Amino acid sequence: MKMVETKKEEKRLEKDLVSYIFGVLSIVFGFVSPAAGFILGTVGLFYIRGEKSNLSSKAKKLNIIGIVISLLVLVFGFFMLRFYQSQVGQLPL
Repeated sequence: MKMVETKKEEKRLEKDLVSYIFGVLSIVFGFVSPAAGFILGTVGLFYIRGEKSNLSSKAKKLNIIGIVISLLVLVFGFFMLRFYQSQVGQLPL
């Protein structure tokens, strides 16, 4: 890794890396806990806004993918719950 020249560049690189990590975590949590995946992806997107580096564009893509996965799993879970309720007649509470 090359030397970081200025504090501003170092801070930008740190923001890019944090947002990238949020993106990866949002994908992982998107399958396990969709609400957590959605929150992590949204925080990652807001954290990286306005940046134009290569790592920040990858982080944006990961965060968007994590948000989409979270929403898809959440909607799928809702429809599975409704399907179960229509087949059995009551929810398993």
